[in-house]
Amino acid sequence: MRPLLKIAALAIGLFGSLSAKEKRSFELRWDNDSFLEPFGGKYTDRHYTQGLSFRYWHHDDEGTRCFLGSSDLMNALFHFGMDVEATRGGISLGQEMYTPEDIAFGPSRFGVGYSLDAYQLQSDDRPYAGYLYLEPQWERRGLSSLFGFESVVTRDRFSVALGVVGPASGADEVQRRWHKLFNGVEPVGWRHQLDNEFAFTLHGERTWLFSTAEKSAPLSFNLMPTLGFDLGNVSTRLTAGLELRAGVGDIHKFSIPSQELSDDGFGCYLFASAEGWAVGRNIFLDGNTFSDSHSVDKEYWVGEVSLGLGFQTPIFDGRLSWVKRSNEFKLQDEANSYLAIEAKVLF
Repeated sequence: MRPLLKIAALAIGLFGSLSAKEKRSFELRWDNDSFLEPFGGKYTDRHYTQGLSFRYWHHDDEGTRCFLGSSDLMNALFHFGMDVEATRGGISLGQEMYTPEDIAFGPSRFGVGYSLDAYQLQSDDRPYAGYLYLEPQWERRGLSSLFGFESVVTRDRFSVALGVVGPASGADEVQRRWHKLFNGVEPVGWRHQLDNEFAFTLHGERTWLFSTAEKSAPLSFNLMPTLGFDLGNVSTRLTAGLELRAGVGDIHKFSIPSQELSDDGFGCYLFASAEGWAVGRNIFLDGNTFSDSHSVDKEYWVGEVSLGLGFQTPIFDGRLSWVKRSNEFKLQDEANSYLAIEAKVLF
């Protein structure tokens, strides 16, 4: 099968010499708890119920040719011990949707939120909230050291998310139309959602890549620790995570120009990851910053685990993740789960 894929790519002129430089890409990520239904989950529309984002990444900067000033910005920022080899910029557009557990009055074919209280403010559950944002992003990649290991492949990402929380996000209308399209219940509690508020979040993260990939090895492993932060009125938190990949072929999450890749761009893998958050602020639980709104007492320590599989080719990548997140607020009675679908076209 793999030789056939190579031949097909060659035939349409899309598969050429493999380079460790990053190409342009369009990426889609879709999170939804209803995706669990075919796998034995229940359709819940509960808490973090929907997230959809589209992202464009430019190719690596070449001299003075850069996207959103990425080269100048990434080289101007303190390098934190990184020997920078490549920079690039990107931009994403996304929407997120949050609801309490009971969203509708009356039964449905999904068995969603049957409650006489759905019209009322549910003070013991999280607020309704929608979030719409535009997020310029910048990336740099190179080599750094970690825990005595020298010349570790490293990636930094920085972004500034600007948008709106509240009715102007359009989340309530999206959920109503989606449920109408698929004969679901009508969500009736959006009148209690958070007020309109300008949204700002500065994000930064560093990821290190440890790889055992060798041409002669039948199986490759990647280990990727990450540290990060959010700072803003939407989210303020510190994060730490770890991802393990095991697969065949090219399973690298990212690479650098000086890196000698051991494969041809084709690969598939299984992965497991865990992430912890030390939460200072979460507008979707704490409520509006500058106005009185519904809020709940949040948990200051939150964890998330993911399991899934993915594949990579020179022109298209895909990934499916099952995600389980620990309780985010004091009165929450059950951890939340959802599926995440990711697709990326490279050119």
